[in-house]
Amino acid sequence: MLTKLRGQSYQENGTDEPEGIRAEVMEITPELAADWLARPSENRPINSRKVRAYVAAMERGEWSLNGEAIKRDPHGRLVDGQHRCIAVVESGVTIRSLVVAGVETDAFDSMDSGLPRSASDVLRIHGYDSTAERAAAIRLILIYDWYGDFFHHPERLQPSKAQILAAAKEWPALTVSIRRCTAKYIRLLRFSPSCLTALHFIFTNIDAEDATAFFDRLDGGSGLAPDDPIHVLRQRLLSSAAAKQRLTVTEGAALTIKAWNAFREGRKVRQLSWSPGGARPEAFPTIR
Repeated sequence: MLTKLRGQSYQENGTDEPEGIRAEVMEITPELAADWLARPSENRPINSRKVRAYVAAMERGEWSLNGEAIKRDPHGRLVDGQHRCIAVVESGVTIRSLVVAGVETDAFDSMDSGLPRSASDVLRIHGYDSTAERAAAIRLILIYDWYGDFFHHPERLQPSKAQILAAAKEWPALTVSIRRCTAKYIRLLRFSPSCLTALHFIFTNIDAEDATAFFDRLDGGSGLAPDDPIHVLRQRLLSSAAAKQRLTVTEGAALTIKAWNAFREGRKVRQLSWSPGGARPEAFPTIR
């Protein structure tokens, strides 16, 4: 039965026009979603990245009944929810959703006007501190785990809020990395704290003693030989900050990884560089 939100009768038969707005929790099967999508409507252009993210969440079993509604107009056409319906069709997964019928088409202008909840907001609700830094670091760690680099690519799937929360629960030691990489001295390097936090966490999981030594020397800088890879990295970060040309997260991460690899191998270096473009682009370095 449809739940009446306004006192009018309504029979959903695909042809009768409903009067008033009504809501119902429904199971949206791929067949039902395809039927709704086949009805002509004036929706926004399809965002393929959003669809892929929804498909991935549905396939992982993360999709839940959260009160967000799929909306249909008095003629059964989709007013809001086409990306969710496309994802249902592409994933082959049946979801449960609130469906609101009888929404006038001109109501579209007022939809999606609220501020969406961020991953940082989700972490805060679950009692975590330093939520902005934590969410950003987890996102980078997961991106490196999935793709082997720190590139920001608009076509890539990004970690979902559910995945970021799950990682926060799985990685309580990340708190140590956050505190270490937002400390006073390392802030003087003026490089992304979230990137340094992610790298500190990854390095620590490889060798905790080496990670402590690496970041202690990167912090202090004293007593380092000119060809020490940590000294070279430190000078590069400081010079970039002084010139007000802060390195991008991707470039800074690549240089830090190169310095870490050289430090672990006992190699001396005179300079650190990374050239991802040009005729012979260099691959993103692998953490060793």
